Amino acid sequence: MLGWRVLVRHVHVPALAILLLALPAAASFGNIAALFPSDGPEDCEWHLRAIRVDRAWALLERVGRGLGEGVVVGVPDTGYVVHPEVPIAVGATGGVALEGSWDFVHRLGPARDDLQPHDGLVSTSAHAVGLMSLLLSPRGKASGTEGRCGASGVAPASRIVPAVVSHGVIAGARPLAQAIHQATERGVHIIAIAQGMPQADADLHAAVRDAVQRGVIVIAAAGNGTPFVVYPAAFPEVIAVAATDVEDAPFPFTSNGPELDIAAPGARVYAAFLRRDVLSSALHTEVRTLFGTTPATAQVAGVAALWLAYHGRAELLERYGAARLASLFRHLLQRSARRPARYRATMMGAGIVDAEALLLAPLPHVDEVP
Repeated sequence: MLGWRVLVRHVHVPALAILLLALPAAASFGNIAALFPSDGPEDCEWHLRAIRVDRAWALLERVGRGLGEGVVVGVPDTGYVVHPEVPIAVGATGGVALEGSWDFVHRLGPARDDLQPHDGLVSTSAHAVGLMSLLLSPRGKASGTEGRCGASGVAPASRIVPAVVSHGVIAGARPLAQAIHQATERGVHIIAIAQGMPQADADLHAAVRDAVQRGVIVIAAAGNGTPFVVYPAAFPEVIAVAATDVEDAPFPFTSNGPELDIAAPGARVYAAFLRRDVLSSALHTEVRTLFGTTPATAQVAGVAALWLAYHGRAELLERYGAARLASLFRHLLQRSARRPARYRATMMGAGIVDAEALLLAPLPHVDEVP
């Protein structure tokens, strides 16, 4: 039987879902555990094939563009933690760039996860490490990683600028808004948010609107276990991401609503994970299966990085202007999405992201961008 804290650390889900799983009164923790098996598919990279990232990579290589090279992704979350699957950027290489990052909780920099076992149902240290690995972890298993598989990121040549906005999956509106403002000022191209809250906040909304107006694509997790999409994903300027499983069906705990834009794999996805030994408190760097809209959001952000690299962000800005860039991406992302046999709009948005179809989608005339 799983205790709540063990369940929270294993499931690794974002956006207040843990508080609101809304299980029937008769549900047992054994039943819950069956939904989140510790083993995963035989194919360690099934998620990449599900969204056709492997085919998108071939297109980028054909035109001589790196796999997200030159694209900077802001990740306001729990901060960076050392893990073999999450490299530090060196020079112009992809990886996590700690220089200029900031901790908006402790008002200190750089943005490192303190890895303290903060008490509370929704406090999970190292929440960001899984998201980061699914963005930029190189293919294959890194030395020093426990587990059968490695964590293969969608855009391994991209660069991440982290920020600390919480110790878990529920962020305060103020630190998240501050992190978005700072990321925008420092010129990030994408902001990937796996944090959430049940109510809208005016300052947070203003930060999102400013970012989008200045050419930043903001992508956020829809949440898990709630009958509504959480904020900031519910803001109309944000691309809200749902989660699907290995059979292209909606992940049972994906939050749902009309605000959903797109879905991506979020059940039994191999990603970086830190496990603290109960007796010794030693940290183990692992790759294991994660669940929820956090891994799904990471993959959509990675696909956005591939799209910017493929077309060239500077060329897109010159043609469409900064204020239209996020709308252009959303328009093509949804038009190119695939709809599986179990497609449900209220659980999956426009469908499952298709990276190859997105890159091949013709760029519309500027007047055709919604």
